[in-house]
Amino acid sequence: MKFKSLLFALFLMNQVGYSQEKTEPKKNKLQLDSSFIVGFIYPIEFGNTALSKGHNANLGLTSSFGLLKYNTISAGIGLDMVIYSVKDKQIIGDYDNSKHNSYFGFVKYDYNLTKKISLSPNIGYGYSELVIRKNNKRRGAQDGTELRLGTLISYNFNKLNSLCFSIMYVNNNYDVKTNESLQDFFSKSNSIQIGVVYRTQ
Repeated sequence: MKFKSLLFALFLMNQVGYSQEKTEPKKNKLQLDSSFIVGFIYPIEFGNTALSKGHNANLGLTSSFGLLKYNTISAGIGLDMVIYSVKDKQIIGDYDNSKHNSYFGFVKYDYNLTKKISLSPNIGYGYSELVIRKNNKRRGAQDGTELRLGTLISYNFNKLNSLCFSIMYVNNNYDVKTNESLQDFFSKSNSIQIGVVYRTQ
């Protein structure tokens, strides 16, 4: 519910910012970025990690909005939420699922391949949290950092609206205190994250 409320608040802030821009933006000038993205993501975990070996990923949500733009380079902030079902309780413990939240900043570069198709390589970094849950109640959490690298491939219906396919490499490092031999297993995760999102600007 908090995630949905935050998405709604970000959308309203984005629309207010956009409505205040009455004139055509000038090129070669730093300006506010009114872009907003919302959609679905699915992480494909790999490697010898707890998320990869002990969980099954489910469809998640992503959202981001722009802050500043200079020509075709822009920066903004975003958030992701994915729930992983526990598949091996011998590894993870007697829990139902783990909820992964990430809050990140990003920089991207927009490049038009054709009038309708554009490419947006991007890199991001931020805070991540893995919450362990049972019976929909929080039983523990691990804080960490997240590095993201990937691109958006967009089909542009017009200057304002696009349908995008995203592919990202996502690396997480969590603050976990455990046996040294298990440190990497529980404190790291790696995934290829694919998604379908709607973008307006």
